[in-house]
Amino acid sequence: MAEQSTVVEVNFLDRQLNISVTTGDGEDSPAKETLHITEEDERSLNLAALAQKVAESSQLGVLPEQLMEPLRELRVAGGRATGAVEEAPDFDEQRSDEPAHCPVEKTIYLRTLGGESYGPFSSATTHTVGQLKSKVSEQLQCPLRQQRLAYGQELLPDGRRLDEIGGGQTVIELQLMLLSSEKCRVAGRLRPMAPWELQHEMEAIWEADQQEARVWMRDGSKDDAISLDFAFGPGAQNEDIFCLVADLPQKALEGFSSAVLALGARKTGKSFSLNALEPSEGLLPRMSQELFERADDSVVIGVSFMSLYHEDFRDLLSPHTPGTPGRNLNLRESQTRGIYVQGLSTREVKSHEELLHFLTMGRTQLVMDCTNMELDSSEVTMIFTIYVAHLSGADASLAQIQVVELADSNSNAQRWHVAAPSAGAARLRDRLQASMRTLQDVVSMLTRKDQRRPIPYRNSKLTRLLQSSLGGGHLLRILATASPADQEQTEKTLRFASELRQLFNYPKVSGVGTSLRPGHWMPSPRRWNGKCMLHRQR
Repeated sequence: MAEQSTVVEVNFLDRQLNISVTTGDGEDSPAKETLHITEEDERSLNLAALAQKVAESSQLGVLPEQLMEPLRELRVAGGRATGAVEEAPDFDEQRSDEPAHCPVEKTIYLRTLGGESYGPFSSATTHTVGQLKSKVSEQLQCPLRQQRLAYGQELLPDGRRLDEIGGGQTVIELQLMLLSSEKCRVAGRLRPMAPWELQHEMEAIWEADQQEARVWMRDGSKDDAISLDFAFGPGAQNEDIFCLVADLPQKALEGFSSAVLALGARKTGKSFSLNALEPSEGLLPRMSQELFERADDSVVIGVSFMSLYHEDFRDLLSPHTPGTPGRNLNLRESQTRGIYVQGLSTREVKSHEELLHFLTMGRTQLVMDCTNMELDSSEVTMIFTIYVAHLSGADASLAQIQVVELADSNSNAQRWHVAAPSAGAARLRDRLQASMRTLQDVVSMLTRKDQRRPIPYRNSKLTRLLQSSLGGGHLLRILATASPADQEQTEKTLRFASELRQLFNYPKVSGVGTSLRPGHWMPSPRRWNGKCMLHRQR
């Protein structure tokens, strides 16, 4: 009989570790199975424990030794290994004659910084930190993302077993920290009637009440009005809507990151509201002006500009051959940098005028790319990011302001349905709408009370990039633009914007200390000569 061979392949997708195990010999057809390990286990377990768990769940008799090397390579390649998790000794060292450790049942109490106490909880019925958080969530009616549990100076991961905490102690006390939360702020803006709407004798059917922050249909009841944080009618100027983001420049200087998302159908004023230059400056130029007025010599500011189309990132500030869209950039994640776009160029700016220069240059490049690709710019998502590094010796606070003009998926669907109703066009239409559909799914799951299912951030590059702004540690502002004469699209846009009001974020300062180094988007820490250079991301 031929010797049996085993091939193990691992990859990380959709918050699960997918392990494909194929066994077979020269005579029989190979058998294959796919095992799923959650991200929680992958982060919290050491390599030996993870390999053992996978081997026990396999039906093909794969040995833990066969899983160790693929799992180790995955962690190294993906940057997923954590310093808090020590790599376990080899299996040969573990296979000693020493008696196995028998977990001790523990009684757990929780204490907040304010002195409030909760418990007792038993490790016999509540096995992991994540399960304990779920019980606290039900008791206190607070989301899981708002909770942090610590034992002494150690922050506990969700996969940590409770019976392994505190050594031989049978009664332990954990610190419960509840992060401060902030609701997403949402503004709705009805643009003035367009000339083509007046030419077709269309009438304005939507009205906005700025005092009550509500938008409703004229023929309907005010009881059915859509409630927002800010509501602006056709007569509002860009200066009026600046109140939505007026605090973000100062927040960035304090180390808080943020994102501004503009959504709406095409030709509803998204670009004008965000990027218009003098005399009616949009939100981005106004934030830039405010930022440079408040910044001192210890602050270094940089910018990047990219587009997202068909799940492909393109650098709009990197020169490339005219007539070509530039190379596709990949989304990466590491523990030190978080989620970032590899290869994206970052430019240092020393004045408000220089920032506007790069904004104009990037938009010009986008128009050229769209013209050569026979696209409308409304089909492309544009992401302009302002990086703010506040240096103090070797320490620094780091922040970014992401300004995102979302593509219009609704007009894309109509255009491709009419222009080419083929199977290929249908697949293309689905890809065009994928980012917005995933964004809606993420928001829907984040606003539910039951959040035990994983949030599908990884289903789209857009939601993956904005993960920290969607229920994470960044501030979030939404500008929904709409036509006063369009019933269906305006209602869809404003209803979705109203749903975003229920989204909570948990802002925190992005302090990095002495870990600054060339190759990141932030400045080099070598400031001894009074100079600071921004480096291209590697």
